[in-house]
Amino acid sequence: MLLIDIGNSRIKWAVWQNNQITDYSAVAYSKDNLPAVLTENLADISQPRLQQQQVFVCSVAGRAINQLVLNWFEVYWQISAEFIETKNRQCGVVNAYHQVSALGVDRWLGMLAAYQRHKKAVCVIDCGTAVTIDVVNETGQHLGGLIMPGMQMMQQALLTGAQRIESIQGQASSLADNTQDAVIGGCINLLVSGLDGLYRKYSEQFNGELACVMTGGDGEKLASAMESNCHYEEDLILYGLYLAACSED
Repeated sequence: MLLIDIGNSRIKWAVWQNNQITDYSAVAYSKDNLPAVLTENLADISQPRLQQQQVFVCSVAGRAINQLVLNWFEVYWQISAEFIETKNRQCGVVNAYHQVSALGVDRWLGMLAAYQRHKKAVCVIDCGTAVTIDVVNETGQHLGGLIMPGMQMMQQALLTGAQRIESIQGQASSLADNTQDAVIGGCINLLVSGLDGLYRKYSEQFNGELACVMTGGDGEKLASAMESNCHYEEDLILYGLYLAACSED
């Protein structure tokens, strides 16, 4: 089966084959170029390789983008892509939200994947346009989460609101000697310090038995800077998408 994860600025996909994820790729996209991105990047995926030509999609990009994807697969592959939605309970995880659909499906799938992979209490941190944190206890109960601006959003806020910052193309630094590096270093250090502190706070509630799993476009960079032991899992959402697609819950 083909698995597709559509975020606010990147689209990721992979083929589930021989009980594992293969052909993982990710590219930036916009509403204007999405059909062209799909045509260019999915052309090399042979449809006979897909089990019953199944396509499952996780999307937080909105109805207009979702319709473009549906139309593309109907025209070029003559099949209907299936969009996965957040549920109250699935794959051993119970949703904490009273309004189930209000929890982003990417967050939901990340929790399913992390809980099933680690089989213990887990803190899931997704570092994309926004950074989200969700905690699931050892029985699979979602305890809730937080949402904060991601790296690009923080940088864009400074670029928009500070007149003397005209561009952001620096290097991360703990203490910088120029504005560009100061912005990059400030955003990274603020996020890392905040995430480290929150994880340690949550971990105390589980006597240190809380796995920390990070994913998303900025996940690898931030995970490597964390003082806490945090696992970076690039394919987390796609694995969760596979689990949800196969789930009978």
